[in-house]
Amino acid sequence: MSTTKTILFLGATGGVAFSALQRSLKAGYTCIALCRNPAGLSSKFPDPDTPRPNLHIVHGNAHSVPDLIRCLTLTLTLTDTSTVSPVTHIFSSIGSWPSLTSPFTIADPKVCETGMAALLSAISSVRKSSSESPGSAAATTRTGPPRWSPRIIATSSTGLSSVQRDIPVVYVPLYHVLLRQAHKDKKNMEDLLIGSGEADWTIVRASLYVDSKPGEDGKKTRVVRAGKEDPVAKVVERKEVGYTISREDVGRWMFEELVERDGGEWQRRVASITY
Repeated sequence: MSTTKTILFLGATGGVAFSALQRSLKAGYTCIALCRNPAGLSSKFPDPDTPRPNLHIVHGNAHSVPDLIRCLTLTLTLTDTSTVSPVTHIFSSIGSWPSLTSPFTIADPKVCETGMAALLSAISSVRKSSSESPGSAAATTRTGPPRWSPRIIATSSTGLSSVQRDIPVVYVPLYHVLLRQAHKDKKNMEDLLIGSGEADWTIVRASLYVDSKPGEDGKKTRVVRAGKEDPVAKVVERKEVGYTISREDVGRWMFEELVERDGGEWQRRVASITY
């Protein structure tokens, strides 16, 4: 992985991605956020009027391949070429609200699946374009040559494993009945990513979300346990089962383990994280 990091956030207004975004900005990384409502993201910051030169908010839709391509190639348009790099990490944390008209469903039943399909298509298009029209050496390096392989970090949910029970028994009715449609969408998203042939990805399955305030000065307040599964070999390498975790701590774990640290142990792996 490059020591200079450029991170694309999809679903940045959600609690998980926003937690990771705040930490990435503080670390000085170049951050790109694709938002349908840019003002909605800006308003989430405690000091929304403070300039953030390393944050680039792009107005668009995570289901749009052209919008995703604009984000993946944004570094070409930045003038300071010494401090930017190709997109090195992609946080995909999009989701849908519960349906107001039909119980146990979500407003967009394919929100995650469609988003992952669009993202993989956009990555492929950027690689193809870079290969067919390389241009100058500097431009090729910044857009990402054919071997360019960003780390894709996809937020999912526990309860989706085909090789283990990673949820408490009391959660089985909730996950397999009440949340069945949402989990089907996430499983389809996972299957697309696992079968994509991408070299570097991690799926983060989190326990049931609870809200909590971040620790003082961003310090961790609770220990996060992480199980590990190889979904290709269908092997459980480390088992952890729990009840809840906060969105804040999911984002913190993802940033610390998959961005700040090398994250090699999580390459092409599923992390099941919980308290």
